Amino acid sequence: MNTLAEQKDLINYIISSIGILVTAIFSYLVWRATVKSTEVSQRSYELTQAILKDQAKIDNATKEEFKETLLNVVGVVKKILINTKDNNGYVSMSRIPREHGLSENTVAKYFDKSERDCIKKSWDKLDDYMNQHFTEIDGNHKTTFRGNELDIAKQSLVEVILEFELLELILSRR
Repeated sequence: MNTLAEQKDLINYIISSIGILVTAIFSYLVWRATVKSTEVSQRSYELTQAILKDQAKIDNATKEEFKETLLNVVGVVKKILINTKDNNGYVSMSRIPREHGLSENTVAKYFDKSERDCIKKSWDKLDDYMNQHFTEIDGNHKTTFRGNELDIAKQSLVEVILEFELLELILSRR
């Protein structure tokens, strides 16, 4: 029969073997979980990239719609300005769009810095022009001109037209 020391050694050997086996099993399970986690992370990354790509397409399409809207307004403004300059169409100046119709947030989100700067400059130039030449002191649209006021207004109009032509050119580039 085995002595007490041999039995203790056997028990220690069995406990050590069980400890090694349990450690091996847990190590394997941790390794499998890590592999699965890596796979899930990779799929999550790919899904995120696909969503971002789709969102970029949507944002680009939305930007193009806003550009077209703005280009239409710019076309109307230019037509009225040129008609006023060439044909004494100052009466139509009362129908000129005084704003482009897009919110500041929309302009900030969908237009780059050079486009934003040109949009602001064009409408500021139009606003200054309208206030200087076509707005009465009380804020109403001016309908009568004294002396050479209309000629001066027509001469000043060239700068505004050029500003809107530049804006049209910048917005038309693709």
